[in-house]
Amino acid sequence: MQSRTTDRWRAAVHTIADAWRNWRERRRDIVEFEQADVTEMSEVAQDLGMSAVELRALVARGRNSAKLLEGRLQALGLESTRVDPAVMRDLQRCCSQCHNKALCIHELEDKPKGASWPSYCPNNHTIRALEAVRSNHREAGEGHQGLLGGMASRGANGDHLSNVVEKDKADSKATLEAEARLRKAKSQFYSLE
Repeated sequence: MQSRTTDRWRAAVHTIADAWRNWRERRRDIVEFEQADVTEMSEVAQDLGMSAVELRALVARGRNSAKLLEGRLQALGLESTRVDPAVMRDLQRCCSQCHNKALCIHELEDKPKGASWPSYCPNNHTIRALEAVRSNHREAGEGHQGLLGGMASRGANGDHLSNVVEKDKADSKATLEAEARLRKAKSQFYSLE
């Protein structure tokens, strides 16, 4: 009995210590970002295909903010090492900005039969495209070429997949922009009361 209570306390202390460590790491990254040269950060953001404001928000979410993506890919049998690096960066960016992490954690841990992740995951279209590419690779007997990276230069099939990925990027960005507008409108409404 006492051992079980001790284990619970120990687990609670570890959880609090991990949260504290993560918070300090995020704060350190934010301070480093804000002390960096504005021009340099704008160039980094541009290289990543986002604004400096989006990059700051990404830094504020922490280094492990896309950790769930790896679990999602593993659950679907996709290897992140086989995903084209540019596609993987975009997947990580979208995952980092997702507001449904608690639901994602729940589904990854419990593995329900009727998982609803496609309905809320900002990476749904890209992940589906990766699964389609993987199936095409298996059917064609092809090896370890990066998913989506090599397909984009192969004509119609690759063009279609590239279009799916581009549409997903546009949809994700539009969704984030709409959510930001909604939050702004709500805050303005509540400030009038």
